[in-house]
Amino acid sequence: MNRMIEMERKVTKFGNSLGITMTDALKQIGLDQGDTVSIEVSPATGEIIPWSKPSFP
Repeated sequence: MNRMIEMERKVTKFGNSLGITMTDALKQIGLDQGDTVSIEVSPATGEIIPWSKPSFP
């Protein structure tokens, strides 16, 4: 699926941290609880990239 998902979320307090929820968007790109992601953030945009371990022969 190559379509952009637009959503509006409020920043929420999670313990001592701030965060947002976006369960549906994460499921659409194949991420689930326990998956590791690499997060790159620029001043204008943020991009969430699934992290994968290198595979060796």
